[in-house]
Amino acid sequence: MQLRTKWVAIALIILLVGSLGVAGVALGQSDSSASSTKSAASSSLPAGLQKKALSPAFVKYQGDKAAGKVVTQTVDGKGLGYVPSPLTLSKGTAPSLMQAQTYPTTYDLRTQHKVSPVGDQGQCGSCWAFATFGSLESFLLPGSATRYSENNLKNLHDFNSGCCNGGNTLLSTAYLARWGTTRLDDFGQKIYAGPVTSTCDPYTTACTSPTVCGIAKHVQNVYFLPLKQSLTDNGVIKSALMTYGGVYAAFQWAGPSSHVTATKTPYYNPSTAAYYDKTRAGGNHAVTIVGWNDNYPKTSFSTTPPGNGAWIVKNSWGTSFGKSGYFYVSYYDINFGHVENAVFTASSTSNYKTNYQYDPFGQEDSYGWATDSTAYGANVFTATSTGTLKAVSFWTATAGTQYTAKVYVNPTASKPNSGTLVSTISGSVPYAGYYTKILSKTVPLAKGQRFSVVIKFTTPGDGYPIPIQTWLSGFNDKVPATPSGVTFVSHNGSTWYDLAASDNYGVVNIHAFAS
Repeated sequence: MQLRTKWVAIALIILLVGSLGVAGVALGQSDSSASSTKSAASSSLPAGLQKKALSPAFVKYQGDKAAGKVVTQTVDGKGLGYVPSPLTLSKGTAPSLMQAQTYPTTYDLRTQHKVSPVGDQGQCGSCWAFATFGSLESFLLPGSATRYSENNLKNLHDFNSGCCNGGNTLLSTAYLARWGTTRLDDFGQKIYAGPVTSTCDPYTTACTSPTVCGIAKHVQNVYFLPLKQSLTDNGVIKSALMTYGGVYAAFQWAGPSSHVTATKTPYYNPSTAAYYDKTRAGGNHAVTIVGWNDNYPKTSFSTTPPGNGAWIVKNSWGTSFGKSGYFYVSYYDINFGHVENAVFTASSTSNYKTNYQYDPFGQEDSYGWATDSTAYGANVFTATSTGTLKAVSFWTATAGTQYTAKVYVNPTASKPNSGTLVSTISGSVPYAGYYTKILSKTVPLAKGQRFSVVIKFTTPGDGYPIPIQTWLSGFNDKVPATPSGVTFVSHNGSTWYDLAASDNYGVVNIHAFAS
């Protein structure tokens, strides 16, 4: 752990003293104010290697937060909570069979019993947690009606944002993908993961969660859907709804929630529970899309949009809001579908026993040589027990990323693609996101054996192919320092650079799964 100032230690103690005994942990309501003494790099980057620019929305949000301009509630006190991610995602839509579909005029997951009950976030900025599990629970329904804990996610994600001060799909995916981690954060505290059941950790607006809940599912795939390219570009979201279930979506909410008084605004019509915004660009709230109606009348909105059609949306403001907790958003809203869209899936915890990883905070950025869309990333792991390596995973911020993953056993120091090549898989992914790929040939591992996962990434139209966890001041100050000799990058697959020597907190986003 990096040495920090005395004031940081004092601040941490203050944050933790509110814990409810050994089974609970209390986190601060406000963002962490710890001033980090981290050094971004211990030496210069290899020639030509660069980080991708952070998303403009994230940069603007950080400036607004510093200036005290961030709004976390509606004017009548309902929580909002979406905050932009630092990731700059590709905007294009990759060719996919999922998009080559015809769609019915209306579609409603509620009629298929694929929507979990409406929740209520209260005054807390935890909409993103409700939208995350609204998607994940829909994916698992109707086969499993288990509810998962928004409380645990908002309290134990370990990023700077306080428990009620917002989040996004990056925070959700990092928390869900790090199951099994044994790493400590940079304050020496255990890093928690999920999902856990809401029975073990029921929702409250307090910042306290039990730390004894078991992981109820393994999250192996999260899809960051391409943003809409026009006001009527609805195919990707529709296909995702039909293929997976509910879709997480962020947008801009303006005005009161109208959950107490029927206040009509230029944006929201409480008599029809219809929302349309044509002017206020941005994002501050996350919800779950559960269907659509192409013929929903444009006359239902306070301000008339150019045409008919609306998404059917589950909110997290309780059943007193809208139509029993649901409302309609016009296809022509300038933000809905244009800010952040995602699908969360989950698998049985019996699929793998061990998750080898170094990146509990997920992908914050990408590395590359800017002018070349191909580069290599690699992680070297040491088997903690005898078992069988069955799959590998990676993040990507680019739709259509092509990959070739190779597994080596007994690699030599500083060259992850040495040793014996034992398994290779190749393919491409349609969207940005977090993906797990099953090896075509499993690999037996002995306890203490070193092995590496080397992935060649090609990101069409993007010169930053390598997904990385890295430190962003004020965003993830608890990210732990990177050990040397375990995570590498390369431009050509031959000359390798130990990322820890150039970025003290840089880790390639590659996992390996064993049983």
